Amino acid sequence: MAGTGFGLKPLRKFDGSAYNGAVTRARVANSNSIMYIGTAIATTTDGRVDQVATTAEIRGVAMGFEWTDANGYIHKDNYIPASTATASIAAYVTYVEGRNIIFELMDASGTLTEEEIGLNYDTASNSAGSTTTGLSTAKLGTAGASSGVLTAQLRILALVDEPGNTITSTSSGSRFEVGINETEFGGEDALGSGI
Repeated sequence: MAGTGFGLKPLRKFDGSAYNGAVTRARVANSNSIMYIGTAIATTTDGRVDQVATTAEIRGVAMGFEWTDANGYIHKDNYIPASTATASIAAYVTYVEGRNIIFELMDASGTLTEEEIGLNYDTASNSAGSTTTGLSTAKLGTAGASSGVLTAQLRILALVDEPGNTITSTSSGSRFEVGINETEFGGEDALGSGI
């Protein structure tokens, strides 16, 4: 079941209730990186947001973008080109705060097995995506699995329970439920302390 990926997709809250589409708005960092729906984001040194680096703490997941260009036209889009935000052009992202949400994410390599459920992994290809669909092609990285306390960005919680979604050793594309382990908000997150 190979696939190009779709980034992090919110499924539901950790308490079992439905994700209701709630988002928060934040200003995009000047000289921003390209970002898509499903891109994991982080706070930059200037207090704004940009795509998160692999292994860094995650603030949330991008769900849409808005900016006014130099001609005064308002753009609302599924992705934001690199270097859109400048000192004179303010750009914004709407995002899902990741602390209490279970996300769906595709396996990058096809090497994950059921024994990996409960382990921690970082994202892979968080900077990649499609300017046609506006979707991130970020996937679940498979390097550096760990079972320690908050030792990677994400924790695998389960295989997404849908017909045809199986774990195979021959192709990437299996979809997993994941929780954000390393959140910028610190303290005990939805995954709890002492994991």
